[in-house]
Amino acid sequence: MVKSTAMKLGLDVGLLPDEDTHLQKADLIMVIGSDRDILRAFQDYGDASVPILGISDARGSAFLTDVPLSGLQDGLRQVSKGEYRLEVCNRLAVRVDDHQLPSALNEVAIFPAKTAVLMEYKLSVDGEEVYRDYSDGLIIATPTGSSAYAMSAGGPLVLPQSSVFVLVSVNSMDISRRPLVVPDASLIEISEVSARSDCEVIIDGLCREKVEDRVEIRSGKTGSLVRIDGGSPKRMEAIRRIRSMEEIMKMPPSAKLVLKTIEYEGPLTAREVGSKTLLPSRTVRHAISILLRSGLVGRSPQLRDLRSDIFYILSQEAEEKQETR
Repeated sequence: MVKSTAMKLGLDVGLLPDEDTHLQKADLIMVIGSDRDILRAFQDYGDASVPILGISDARGSAFLTDVPLSGLQDGLRQVSKGEYRLEVCNRLAVRVDDHQLPSALNEVAIFPAKTAVLMEYKLSVDGEEVYRDYSDGLIIATPTGSSAYAMSAGGPLVLPQSSVFVLVSVNSMDISRRPLVVPDASLIEISEVSARSDCEVIIDGLCREKVEDRVEIRSGKTGSLVRIDGGSPKRMEAIRRIRSMEEIMKMPPSAKLVLKTIEYEGPLTAREVGSKTLLPSRTVRHAISILLRSGLVGRSPQLRDLRSDIFYILSQEAEEKQETR
């Protein structure tokens, strides 16, 4: 459907990864799916410096997509006329011990592999020790990712043109640990990482790598998102959602974890949430009930199994409708 619609508008379309030769001549890459699919596309094709246009195929919010599948023809018509802009996004280059990982568009998260386990580490910026910490984990976010995981952990909202990175200690034992904003030219080093379980570096919720001792993070190659002129002001929408973020901060950790899991993974059943979070089923049910009452998560019957529901992130419009009921 996408290919035929594009061709009707005079756009030459190839399929990836079956036709990788098209990537060398491409003006942009269209990705149909959720924000998670956009993040994966940046990992797979981000180094090619080809702008990415996100097309949302599901209900619920999509921060990185500008065109709903229902508005595909109008969106592609604007693209064909050049009625779009490019949002240049700084990415994070990540090195774990002796391994180079894919670059991150949103954030790099460092956490123990097991839940309810504290992590100890030393944070240095440009060779100078900033602090030693004992916390649930650490998040290093780009401006693009500042409104995602980092904000839910108490970090600031950063506008996309800002040349900074944000570091957020998650549930630190030291109440003086506040979010830290550093220039994007900085070398960020997290060393002496240890916990009662293995610790992992997680890139945009997709790529995981065990860390033995050290993580180095610096500015990586930039990427570009295609933004349709007249599209929804995503960053301002994030500002309007700050009230919801304050509500999230008051939630128990299990609810925050379930919310972030559904945001990264896409719509999930309660059983799938339990499998991915390793939380007991009773805890999952309680967390989901909190998120449903808050209006952050919606539910619908699972088409392949009507005996179970599927849970998804509600869009801003859906939240507003619920508030007016």
